[in-house]
Amino acid sequence: MTLSVVPAQELYINHFIKIIERPITEIIVNQLKEQREVLKLDGLAAPQLGYMGIPIFVLKLRNDAGKFKKDDVIVCIDPKIIICKTEYYNAVEKCASIPNVKFLVSRPKCIDVLFFDLNGEAHNIELYNQDVGMWLHEYHHLLGVTLDQVGVRINV
Repeated sequence: MTLSVVPAQELYINHFIKIIERPITEIIVNQLKEQREVLKLDGLAAPQLGYMGIPIFVLKLRNDAGKFKKDDVIVCIDPKIIICKTEYYNAVEKCASIPNVKFLVSRPKCIDVLFFDLNGEAHNIELYNQDVGMWLHEYHHLLGVTLDQVGVRINV
């Protein structure tokens, strides 16, 4: 038996697109973008629209990150955390899945992440501060984790 290394882009195509065909992936991404805009959210994950087990979220960046610019809405398919730095800050967050409630959450100040876009292109970027919190917030939705599990409910 021989083992071979498969390029990341090929893994994306084989792992995700073949499980969920590209036109369906595009439909999900378009729905996420539309609903994010309609609801005036920073980000939205597929499970929030009922697509359980679908590793996709969209996120509007607050800062430049890699080739992405501030205010870009990025599509994150099959995202992974590569490195999580050890310095943390506290943030007040809210979530469309738990309306009218705010939570105090401890987030790392910096993380390195890997994800794929709709074209199967891999992106490895470093995020800081608010972008970290928003990215982790959406990433947690993919894992079935909500703010009430990672934060403390507060009255603001």
